[in-house]
Amino acid sequence: MPVEVIWDNEEKTIIRQIYSGVLVLDDYKSGTDQFLEMAHSVPHTVHTILDRQNVEEAKASSMKAMQYANERMPENIGLRIVLKPNKMSEAMINMGRYLAPDLVDKVEIVDSVEEAHQKVAEYEKSQA
Repeated sequence: MPVEVIWDNEEKTIIRQIYSGVLVLDDYKSGTDQFLEMAHSVPHTVHTILDRQNVEEAKASSMKAMQYANERMPENIGLRIVLKPNKMSEAMINMGRYLAPDLVDKVEIVDSVEEAHQKVAEYEKSQA
């Protein structure tokens, strides 16, 4: 399965999207739809961790995937944390700031899941 979408904590405040293998546009759409269903199932803020460390190749139009997700972002989304992005992913994040602003509004880049959880804790503390 090229995209796995899971709750990353018992409180259901963090969703992790794990991408692997060769991806096509339908993989991104499916992952986005799963994420949206989960985010809509709770009334509180939900943060996301996007793990693309094991992506071999993306045969999808990244811009189309970003636009698809951008058009559907729910109101209860907090931080969007990208785990160890490669240069292509970093370039897409930068382009997304102009083409998909809702999607990349609160993007943070980290080196580990632990660091992602720390960013979420700091963000939630600052919002209290």
